[in-house]
Amino acid sequence: MADIDLTQEQQLPVGTVLRYRDMGDGTHALVYAPGPLPAGGEVIGDVDVTSVIPGTEAQNLGKTEGGQHVSGDVGVMLLAVRRDVDVALAWPNRYIPLVADGNGRLRIAAAPANDGVDIGNVDVATLPPAPANDGVDIGDVDIASIPDVVIEIPATWASAAVSGNTSGDNELVALVSNQRIYIVGITLVAQGDVDVVLESGTAGPDLTGAISLSADGNGFVWPIAARGWWARTDVGESLNMRLNAAVFVTGIVTYYTTP
Repeated sequence: MADIDLTQEQQLPVGTVLRYRDMGDGTHALVYAPGPLPAGGEVIGDVDVTSVIPGTEAQNLGKTEGGQHVSGDVGVMLLAVRRDVDVALAWPNRYIPLVADGNGRLRIAAAPANDGVDIGNVDVATLPPAPANDGVDIGDVDIASIPDVVIEIPATWASAAVSGNTSGDNELVALVSNQRIYIVGITLVAQGDVDVVLESGTAGPDLTGAISLSADGNGFVWPIAARGWWARTDVGESLNMRLNAAVFVTGIVTYYTTP
C-alpha cells in the first residue's frame, strides 16, 4: 500500500481502496491500495530483485543435482561454436564459448610432447589388485616385430685341480689372451695352518681376503654360484693362489673364460 496526503489534490485511480493504517505511535493515517494496473505502457518505477529461487520440476529451468533425466524436461541448452581449425578466441581471463569440430566433438588441448625430463625412480609400495577377467577377449593381435632378446650364455665350464705348496704365488688356471677367468666354484683344504688369497695374476690384485686353513679340517668352499660367478680375474691374467707358508693346499676350481 502507498501513503497519501489528503492536503494535496490528487486524482485517485479507479478501483483505489482507502483504509486507515495504525502507525504504531497512537496515530492513524489514511492510505490507499491501488487497483490493478491497466494494460499497456504503465510504469511502476524501479524494482529491486534481491534473489531468485528457480524451481526444480520438469517445467522449471533449475534441476536438482543428481536428478534423473526424464523426457520432456525443460532446461537451458548449452551450445558450442563450430571451428574446424584452432584459433585464439580471446585474451586470457576472458569468457569464451565452448568450441567443437565439424563432427560435434569438443576441442580440447592435446597432451604435450615429452620434453625429455624424467622424474627419476619411483617406488610403488602397493598396487591395487587387477580386476577379475570379465570374459571379454581383445581378439587376435598382430605383432609386427619383436626386438631381439640377447641372453649371454657363458662358455663351457672347465675344472682344474688345486695343488700347491709354494710360499707366495701358485698358479691355478693359466691365463687366456684377451679373456677373463670367472670362478664358478672352488674347494680348498690344507695339510697345515696357512692363509690363502686368490688373486688375479702374479702379486694381485687380490680377489679375496686371507682365507685361514688348518690341518684339522678347516677348509673353504664356494659352491656353484647362483648368480653365475664368484670372482673374476683381469683381462689376460691367470688365476693364482698366494700362500703365506709352504703348506700343501689342494682342492678343485670350476671356471669359465670369456672376454
